[in-house]
Amino acid sequence: EMEDPRTIDFIENDCHHHNKVEVKFEDFSIKFMKEDPLDPRLDYPRAMHMVEYVGLREENRYKKLIGPVRYIKEGQTLHAKLTLVMESDSMELFDLAARANFEYEHGILQRVYKSCERCGIDHAFDVAIDAHSFFME
Repeated sequence: EMEDPRTIDFIENDCHHHNKVEVKFEDFSIKFMKEDPLDPRLDYPRAMHMVEYVGLREENRYKKLIGPVRYIKEGQTLHAKLTLVMESDSMELFDLAARANFEYEHGILQRVYKSCERCGIDHAFDVAIDAHSFFME
């Protein structure tokens, strides 16, 4: 029997325990890429654009455009790809790229769930994964 959602109370349970739990590679979820081929006008995002991507992602005017633009094949830089989209009379290429960005997104998800050692409740932790994550200090 279903409960009336208006009558369900959500109670935050905070046991005030300070967790210091090691996060291992196995704790991360990995989203695998689809096997379907891309449209010939598209290409997978390249690591060589990572620095440019991080910079553009911080600018509000490009925040929603930059993800899909990474999939456009034409253009040597992300700025060139952005210019191509902005100057185009049609949104068809951008729409294809936006669909690819949604469907083909892959990699390590940046949210890890760990259980509290005291109460056992799972807590979500957002982590930043960047190039520095792969090298020892």
